[in-house]
Amino acid sequence: MHKVLSFAVIAVLAVMPAFAQKKGYLSTNDVEQKLAQGWRTYIFSDYKSAMRNFDAVVKGTPMGNDASADPYMRSAHCKALYGLGLVWNFSDNPDKKKAADLYQQAVDQGGTMDEAAWALLALARLKHVVGVNEEPDFPAIRAAYQKGIDKFPVHPATEEAIIYQQETYLVSWKKDDALIAEKALVNYVKNYPNPNLLRLAYTCLGYAYKMLDNPQKRMDVSMANLKLIEEDKVNPSIKDLTAAIWYIADIAEWGLGDFGTARKYYNRLIKDYPLDMRVFAAKIALKRMSEMDGKR
Repeated sequence: MHKVLSFAVIAVLAVMPAFAQKKGYLSTNDVEQKLAQGWRTYIFSDYKSAMRNFDAVVKGTPMGNDASADPYMRSAHCKALYGLGLVWNFSDNPDKKKAADLYQQAVDQGGTMDEAAWALLALARLKHVVGVNEEPDFPAIRAAYQKGIDKFPVHPATEEAIIYQQETYLVSWKKDDALIAEKALVNYVKNYPNPNLLRLAYTCLGYAYKMLDNPQKRMDVSMANLKLIEEDKVNPSIKDLTAAIWYIADIAEWGLGDFGTARKYYNRLIKDYPLDMRVFAAKIALKRMSEMDGKR
């Protein structure tokens, strides 16, 4: 009897490693390293290595919606699904259907995780970015962005979704669409907590007000945009304010007939950026306004 029990124990012990190996879960350290390597190689366009690392994490971690599993491992699984989706989306031989399937898996398993928010944005971008001879399905694109906005009201991915969604209205150059975009963008600027994409919002609002033939509001958002750039000391674009200055001068001259403001910003452009290609046009504008003043 003792021998029988000994054989039974040995048999169980022999099966346990095989079961653990079949489970195939990686250690937390291995997951962390493979994820890091996956992102690193993806950034450098080494898509094969990125795919290998992300795939290893997907196979070596529990599903994202496995409530009994460790939260870190679940999140890692969704990160890897999203990473694989990016690889299939942007590799040298892309497969958009595979990318969409992987993004959707990240959404379905991710719940309220960050990865689900980014995957929802990626799914919308797949619909939005089409080939040269393809016609975008704007209602479907807007609905796809709205899914992310509704599920994650406050999230960096949602901010991008808001901006991209309004761009789908602005490309039509129709006043009705411009009004829709204006309402959403103004709401974002005024009510979104700590917005990160104000410059893009102001740029889009500038286009909307141009479509709506409202030069004063266009001037207001252009001035706000310039102030935002000037106050952002860590942004390298502060070294080149030529476009922002030019827009203000141009709107002042042609949109508002405000020659005083136009002169101020044309002269600022000439003084601060003497080698810019717009300087010649700014000098002509100053001469043109002086001639017009002489005729009044």
